[in-house]
Amino acid sequence: MLWPFFSNTSSLIIPLSGLVRVTTDASGNVYATSNTANTVTRYPQGSTSGTVMVSSGLIYPWGLRFDTYGNLYVVDDGGGTIVMFCAGFSAGSVGTIVASGLNQPLDVAFDSNMNL
Repeated sequence: MLWPFFSNTSSLIIPLSGLVRVTTDASGNVYATSNTANTVTRYPQGSTSGTVMVSSGLIYPWGLRFDTYGNLYVVDDGGGTIVMFCAGFSAGSVGTIVASGLNQPLDVAFDSNMNL
């Protein structure tokens, strides 16, 4: 669960079981991984109602991050992979594995040249 930071309310922002990591895209939408549901869910800015964007192909998703082009990279801890979803992807999209054979990866980062 995610709660508002520096807020006088106890309103739940993201009611997601197994919430691991969150990130935002350039439009302010929040993306969250759930390691119990093996999903990536998108929450439009200001909303507590999300859309499951990725619901298959992940085993224990963990970290996630957008690059400067708007592509989303999801770390699949259980599968030992990093999966990329192209900018503007829709619910049910299948990602492209960009790294495999990793031993329980947890996060992804880019250097100043956008190398993974």
